[in-house]
Amino acid sequence: MKKSSKKTEKMTIDDLAVLFNKKFDTVDKKFAVIDKKFDTVDKRFDAVDKRFDAVDKKFDTVDKRSDGLEKSIDDLAIIVANGFEVMGKEIIKLHESDRNIRQDIFNLGDRFPSQTSFDNLSHRVYNLEKKQISKK
Repeated sequence: MKKSSKKTEKMTIDDLAVLFNKKFDTVDKKFAVIDKKFDTVDKRFDAVDKRFDAVDKKFDTVDKRSDGLEKSIDDLAIIVANGFEVMGKEIIKLHESDRNIRQDIFNLGDRFPSQTSFDNLSHRVYNLEKKQISKK
């Protein structure tokens, strides 16, 4: 086997500095690409944040509308309950009025003669008038 002959080059500090500088340049380029990618991700997150803010505002609007509807329903329930209470009082008044009217109609019989009494009186008047006509 042959021995491989390797030349050993001596590296100077300047050569080492140039080599490190090249490596740092490639690392800087890679970081620049990564920064651009992070900027893109940040923009996407900003867009998502805006969407969430819009959704949050819509939920706030829905909550306000829901609260308004609940208040309207509660107010309507109170109005209906009060309306039924008033209607109940009016119905009681109507029943009392009906009772009074029936009593008044019943009491009318005491003020007027009955049908048979009226017929008898009518017959007597008729006979008296007939006699009066015959005397003339």
